[in-house]
Amino acid sequence: MFRVVRTFVLGLGGVLLLLSASGAFAQEESAFNMAYTEALSRIYSAAASGAQELSLAGLGLAELPPELWYLTDLQALYLTHNQLTSLPPQIGNLRQLRWLALSDNQLQVLPPEVGWLTQLQSLFAEQNQLTSLPAEIGSLHNLRILYLGQNQISVMPIQVGNLAQLQTLDLKNNRLESLPQEVGLLRELVYLDVSANNLTSLPPQIGQLSHLSYLNLRANSLYRLPGELSQLKNLLTFEVWNNPLIVRYSTANSYIPAQVQAYLAAQSAYDGAAFWQHLKDMLAFIGILVGALVTQHWLMRRYYLGRMPQQPAWP
Repeated sequence: MFRVVRTFVLGLGGVLLLLSASGAFAQEESAFNMAYTEALSRIYSAAASGAQELSLAGLGLAELPPELWYLTDLQALYLTHNQLTSLPPQIGNLRQLRWLALSDNQLQVLPPEVGWLTQLQSLFAEQNQLTSLPAEIGSLHNLRILYLGQNQISVMPIQVGNLAQLQTLDLKNNRLESLPQEVGLLRELVYLDVSANNLTSLPPQIGQLSHLSYLNLRANSLYRLPGELSQLKNLLTFEVWNNPLIVRYSTANSYIPAQVQAYLAAQSAYDGAAFWQHLKDMLAFIGILVGALVTQHWLMRRYYLGRMPQQPAWP
């Protein structure tokens, strides 16, 4: 009797667990359907009114309704705070877009067709899982604002140098180990944040960013700063803390270009002292080596001379 009751209870528990899981799945599916339905409703409303701006933000969407790509007059599209892992090639249909917000999703790549959005002025794609950027991003000649922070980007394409109108570039919290020298072509750049990466050096071309007023280099692996930083006369904010710099960076002077100049002078002096110390060490090593060779030669000469047969003396 006890076994029968136990079997019944276990079976009932399994049924309840299955019903609970089924209920949770049904709730999740229902939430997805509601979000998708809401997105469709907003798309149809935008199409009917000829709206130039559409927000599908915060709906928890894992995919986008294909009807979205027929709204070719859109100038602003907000897709933030969803669960998107990719964008379809049809994103390239929205060629009137000026503003595209993709932040806080799970995007792993941007499709090459994003390069067709040649009217785009602002692109926000931070807090995703991007590991790289398509070379076609260099076609966005009107882009002024580019936010790519908090991703997993390890390399920036050299085509970024084609973004001649770019004023703001945010690359913080990525996995960059270097910046392409083409970054020096961004002559309109005012704001550059590459903090919390793995940078070990900066390209000297960074000194060509004459309009730069904000530069954040904190939390990298920089041992030294390029002398070309002295050319950045418009810097108002410069952050370099939490780097293993060979010389301490002092903020005693409130004028940022003077701070940078003082650091570069100290770095140059350190390099000079290090050079002479290195030369001294090399000369000392050479002296020791020559002494060792002379001593070895003398000892070997004595050894071989000692083993030579003695000539008999003449009577």
